[in-house]
Amino acid sequence: MKAILSSVTTKGQVVIPHKIRKKLNIRPQQKLSFQIDEKEGFIKVMPVEDILDMAGSFKTTKKYSAEEIRQKFEKEYERI
Repeated sequence: MKAILSSVTTKGQVVIPHKIRKKLNIRPQQKLSFQIDEKEGFIKVMPVEDILDMAGSFKTTKKYSAEEIRQKFEKEYERI
């Protein structure tokens, strides 16, 4: 797929073009994971069905149950 351009609004929002949403099956209100590759200078965006799909993506020194992680994620997501 060739590059598709989109702009960042004054609120920091970016519209994901229809072709990309369709190809990745991204739906309204779906959560997305953003990973920054500072060395290569790009952002990787991936659809996430459930917070548990991201298990192992973050390092922590505390132990949380799956339900505690889901609750913390939902609380933080709502604040953004």
